[in-house]
Amino acid sequence: MGAPFLTQLGVFSSRYLEELECPAISPWRSPRPAVDYLGCIVHWTADRDIERVLKWFHRERYQAKASAHFVVDRGRIPRHDSLAVGLPAIEALPCTVVSCVPIEEAAWHATAANPWSVGIEVVNAGKLKNGLGHTRFGMLPPPRETEVQIPERSWHYSQAYHSYTFDQVMTVGRLLTEVDKEIPMRRSRVLGHSNVQKNKQDPGPDFPINALRSLVFPTEKYSSLKPHTVHEALLATLGYDLLDVSESVRIFQKMMSIDADGIVGLETRSAILARFRELFY
Repeated sequence: MGAPFLTQLGVFSSRYLEELECPAISPWRSPRPAVDYLGCIVHWTADRDIERVLKWFHRERYQAKASAHFVVDRGRIPRHDSLAVGLPAIEALPCTVVSCVPIEEAAWHATAANPWSVGIEVVNAGKLKNGLGHTRFGMLPPPRETEVQIPERSWHYSQAYHSYTFDQVMTVGRLLTEVDKEIPMRRSRVLGHSNVQKNKQDPGPDFPINALRSLVFPTEKYSSLKPHTVHEALLATLGYDLLDVSESVRIFQKMMSIDADGIVGLETRSAILARFRELFY
């Protein structure tokens, strides 16, 4: 039996980061308080270049003061196989993945959610403007075939997003499965960045967060679960889990600075509707 997946990934990541002249672990991390379970926050990188993202997270001179536990590329880098020699679990991955911070520590990726979450950055340029993707380092033209048009704001307007690849989504699912083996994860806390920070929009509407959650943490109860109110339907559209509505409502309330009682009262209903309009109208 070979070494555990995360151990192999750590070896691969150290090899890759050494090539990039980066430290093996990002300096932007903190001790993680004791938790009974973890969640996961999915982000877009706002950049199409994994090496630039890794240097941003790992080189202290850039003063990024940001990091993630994992970065998932759009496919395999050209030297993936040579870096993965002797690491069969990593050789088999469809996308290159780099570990930046051990899961036992908190990465700096989602403010108040850092203590209880694993941060996964997925290489994606995010929103596009005139065929150009907004990135931390300027605007880069992604291939036209990787754009997806999502209707927004009105019936005659659509916003272009950089699309995610199937392999990226499957690789994120594999990471969640492997993390869950080390530290138990809670399904309702597998979320997008926009679910825990109201000034964020990632990973955007093209990332299938609900489908990913159901794939990694399947349950018979969920297969027949339906929204009972319009506000539950809006929460699901926003990317929250309906299996534990109270937990999802509390997460939303904390983000919106509302008393986190898990009850959808008048203030919470108004906030859900306002957030939905902000992101989709």
